[in-house]
Amino acid sequence: INAQKLTFLMDGIRYLNKVKADSKINVKASLDSMKFYLRDNYLTINDLKLNFAGMVAMPEDDIETDLTFKSEQTSFKSLISLIPAIYMSDFKDLKTSGEFNIAGTAKGTYSDADSTMPDISLNLLVNNGLISYPTLPDQIKNINLKSDIFVDGTDMDKTTVNVDHFHMELAGNPFDMEFKLITPMSDPDFKGSMKGKIDLKALS
Repeated sequence: INAQKLTFLMDGIRYLNKVKADSKINVKASLDSMKFYLRDNYLTINDLKLNFAGMVAMPEDDIETDLTFKSEQTSFKSLISLIPAIYMSDFKDLKTSGEFNIAGTAKGTYSDADSTMPDISLNLLVNNGLISYPTLPDQIKNINLKSDIFVDGTDMDKTTVNVDHFHMELAGNPFDMEFKLITPMSDPDFKGSMKGKIDLKALS
């Protein structure tokens, strides 16, 4: 499957805007039980390639999932490529370095009748990222991020967001942040900290 301009909107939110998409789907099917096993599968969005494995079952109207996914390449530029404004204009002139990794799971049942979704877990790591752009007077460097997100498909109030560590340096100024969120629906409980200086003139 190949698409040169893919846009994805859900509930009025534009998650993907005119991205390049390519995928290979290798499935072993058990039609008696309506179970489908994924083997050697991938999805590429711009420069980001994700490998998938696991099982999807559709015995009736509901869809049961037990999937894992992870990024194949570790280039920080793969993450930056998802920003449409950069990718669609002068992405080729953007210089980056550093390592990036994303991994996660999707487990549970999608049901219209019960208004449930699979549980989603997501882990994101960035190590020693750097962004250099011809029109920027300074680099954004030493970008480091460790974050994990869990979305409970049955009870959204059990969703959690953790940014254990975020660090970057712009024009010689360090910036650090931590953030945690629990019970986002009933009574949002969050704590975090930000420390540093961002010189907006360096981004003019």
